[in-house]
Amino acid sequence: MRRILVIIGLTAALGGLLWHASRYAFICDDAYISFRYAENLALHGDLTWNAGERPRVEGYTNFLWTFLLAGGIRIGIPPERLAPVLGSFFGALTVLGIFWLGRVLAGAGGPDPRRLDRRLPWHRELLHGHAPLLGWEVLPAGLVATWGAFACWSSGGLETPLFTALLVLAITQYLREELSGQLLRPSGLLFGLTAMTRPEGVLVFAVVAAHRLLFSAGRLAGQAVRRDPSLRRDLDTVARIVSQGGQELRWLARSGNVQLYRVEWGDDAAVETRAWSRSGLGKVVT
Repeated sequence: MRRILVIIGLTAALGGLLWHASRYAFICDDAYISFRYAENLALHGDLTWNAGERPRVEGYTNFLWTFLLAGGIRIGIPPERLAPVLGSFFGALTVLGIFWLGRVLAGAGGPDPRRLDRRLPWHRELLHGHAPLLGWEVLPAGLVATWGAFACWSSGGLETPLFTALLVLAITQYLREELSGQLLRPSGLLFGLTAMTRPEGVLVFAVVAAHRLLFSAGRLAGQAVRRDPSLRRDLDTVARIVSQGGQELRWLARSGNVQLYRVEWGDDAAVETRAWSRSGLGKVVT
């Protein structure tokens, strides 16, 4: 029953978005810049403002969107008609992507009961999966569908809906990969398409890559600590010493295999010797 209600809610959200976007029925003047470049690309094979002009001036920042419009012109669809249709489509895809993101965060993904060596495909995560449908998952998608600015720019002729849809799908896929430890990363393709749509996509990819790097480093450090309990004691000792106020830490290399350090504060002094081995830090001896 809840699944039926969720389907009805999603259908209402998508239908409401398309109706909402049609109420604005306008094309932003900036969109005609992309239309001009797309027309010259489609008819003259020249991605320029004026066909044949040299040097070429890149007066657009939305290559993928311009390329899609050029494809429509090649098959006889004017960009001023194609752009609102594509915008509404990608706006609806964003709404579905937000619903999918909520399902992924709720834990709907996981091993496929029919084939335990594989994860559930994305389309089964939407309405099935390992997390029960509660009904509220439709709320974020419905709020986006009723947002006036989102509906307006879905039909405005710009690349905004395409960029938003790719961004939501890329982040959702990235989270799926992180939760499953997947080696093959299809999210890289989605982030690449995002960067081809808007320059900001490169910045988003950089943030995600930094997160991935830090996450991997933390996971490797955690695995090292679990394998070697003495390393945890070493790290606790170092943290205790470093946390002392007004201290000065001086490392003295005595040999290739043993290192000494001296910690001094006030009138007191303490010296500890730490054995260094190939497998990591050894036990602390005084």
